Parts: sequence; C-alpha cells; structure tokens
Amino acid sequence: MRALTASLCAICLSGWAVGLPAQSSRVPPVTGSITQFVPPSPTPEGFIADVAGVVPASARNSLNSRIKEIQAAGLGDIGVAILPSIGNFQPFEVGLAIYREWKIGSVAAIGSARRDLGVLLLIVPKELAPDKKGQCWISTGTGAEGIITDAVSGRICTDRIVPHLRNRNFGAALAAGVEAIAERLRGDAGLAGDARTADSASPVSAEAIPADVAPRSGVRWWHMVASLVLMASGVPLLFRWRRNRPRRCPKCGNRMHRLTEQMDDEALDPGQRMEERLKSVDYDVWSCSTCGESLVLPYKAVLTKYKECPACHGRTAVVVRVVTRQPTYTARGEARDTTTCKSCKATSTRHVSLPKRTPPTVTSSGRSSSGSSSSSSGSSFGGSGSSSGGGGGSSY
Repeated sequence: MRALTASLCAICLSGWAVGLPAQSSRVPPVTGSITQFVPPSPTPEGFIADVAGVVPASARNSLNSRIKEIQAAGLGDIGVAILPSIGNFQPFEVGLAIYREWKIGSVAAIGSARRDLGVLLLIVPKELAPDKKGQCWISTGTGAEGIITDAVSGRICTDRIVPHLRNRNFGAALAAGVEAIAERLRGDAGLAGDARTADSASPVSAEAIPADVAPRSGVRWWHMVASLVLMASGVPLLFRWRRNRPRRCPKCGNRMHRLTEQMDDEALDPGQRMEERLKSVDYDVWSCSTCGESLVLPYKAVLTKYKECPACHGRTAVVVRVVTRQPTYTARGEARDTTTCKSCKATSTRHVSLPKRTPPTVTSSGRSSSGSSSSSSGSSFGGSGSSSGGGGGSSY
C-alpha cells in the first residue's frame, strides 16, 4: 500500500508540473572541437577516466573491480568519464563521442542478447564546471538502449547519483550509478545464467564506498502493474481537471471565465497565435468580467518538431541539418544545423562535429569478430562502440 501511495504522489506531482511555462535561456554557440573533451581510454588498467581528479584512489580501485565483475558476468561494458568541463557542447554529444571513441560495448553474434551491450556514465562536477552547472549523463549502446531507456537513465541520475554529487561524495555517486546500471542490465538480460552469475558478483568494497549506496531491492510485478493502471487512468483525469478547474482573479478575487478558442486569439500576440497554428503550444485565456484582468496559460505539446527560437523565444523554430562532410573511419565529419523561425523569420547557423564511424572488428581470418569480450588492442572494453545516441540524465 505504501508503494502504491508513493506512486500516486509521484504521478500527481508530475501532473502539476505539466503546462508550466519553462524558463528560456539562450544557448551559446558551440566553439572548438568536441575531441578536446574526449579523454584517452582508461583501459586496459581500468574503466574510469577521472580527468577532474575527484575520486579517491581506493574508491576508484573498488569501482574498477566491480565493473570488471559485472563485465565478466556477461552484462556488458560500463565506462565512466569525469570531466571538469564540456565547454558549450551538450552532455549527450560528449557522451556519444566518448562512447564511440572508447569502443564501449561487447561484440557478439547478430541476434545475441550481449551484442553492443554497453553504458557510459558521464559526470561533470558543478564545482569545476565554468558555468557552475553540474551534469550527470548516461549514454547507452544499441544493445542496452532498450533495457536502460532514456527515462530510466534520467531517473538513475536524479535519484541515485545526483544526491551524492550535491554532497561532493563522488565515490559514492559513482558506486550508486554503477549498481543502478547493473541492476537494470541484470534484470533484463534475458538469460538465467547471466542473472545467477551477476548475483554472485560482490559489490563495491564497503571500506571505500559508504554503505548507504547499496543497490535497492527489485520492483515487484504488482507494483509495476498498479503504477501503470494508476498512470493510465489517473493522469489524463488529473491533467483535464488541472486545466479546466475554476480560477479566481488574482486581482479582485472574483471567479474568472475561460474564453472560447475564437475569442482567446484576440488576447494572444502574433507569436503565440503562430504557436497555436503550429500546434506546438495551446493557450487558454481566462478573463475576469469584474475588473478586466486576464490570464494567459500555455500548455506545451509533448510531440512536436518545433523548438524554441533563440531570437523571439517562441516555440516556432525548426532545425534542418545538412551534412557537409561525411565521417569516415579515420576522420570526423561536419554538419550544419540551420534554425529558422516561422514567427519572427530569424535564421541562425550552428556547425556540428560528427563522430568518426566505428570500423568492424576483424579477426585474422578476415571475418568480423563475434563473442569477443575485449578488443585486439588490449582494451578492457568490448570494442563495439555502436551507439545511436540514446541516453538520459539531469543537471544539478
């Protein structure tokens, strides 16, 4: 019952958050090359590149041993990168570049549950970041993105890792993240033998990492079913009530009335009317017949191709990417993203660096290698590097 109550509370909180106007901020143009933020692979000595130098040696050694046990259990690769800055690049861009450069992910035969199975955990401590904005990001390989989805990645960062980062306990943060990732890989591996082997692997040493980061118990099936039922039935009703509930005038306190779709267009500016025409934002206008006060409430569409315009900040811009130089196995490619606003007609261009293509692993017989747990160069990672850019995370 306690679990059901917690789930309902979480759903209610998420419902109240929908529809609130987001704070807009201008993103500075990306300068320089992303390669400067890709550290050398930490293998074969380990799996952690602590460029920021914030993790104690004892904790790092314990984490390397734990990741090696997880890898030996057949659950895939886990890499960790801790950087003092990612410049003006987005976490997903840097995470993807590191994942592919390090060639994280096990190589296996087509159709195998272990094919391209890998995860990268990227941490940027806010104490070291130039903009004082910390980052936690999880990038997944093509074999892990169905197990550790974008939403799951975000929850792992928010619930398991960031609380320790706020306390500057970086060893505990990494341990919590590694265990959370292992839980997902172990629970969804699909092979009973893998699950038994992973369960037998010992956790990170308690001497190096505090005991409060031990992995949580698995979620029972009835908890998941109940949560899905509550979400499917309660969330739409909650959204509908929140949007249509009676409102009091903030000025005189009398009850307000909502204008019809035809009437509310007169209260919107041209940019807002364009957002409604593009179906990127739907506006409700509430009016007070006593004092004439009005409220304009935006409700953003979840699925839309339109982004926020850097010039007018309306959700009316589209981005078109043109690849100017295709990436190869030895050189990165280049692309040009052109942002055009349907409302203010502003246009901006941003140049993007595309990561190198990942060459196939070839054996001495000339065939692609399958089932190998390490690359021919002696790397501790599997040698795949195959990722479609999936992942999730949060800033703090």
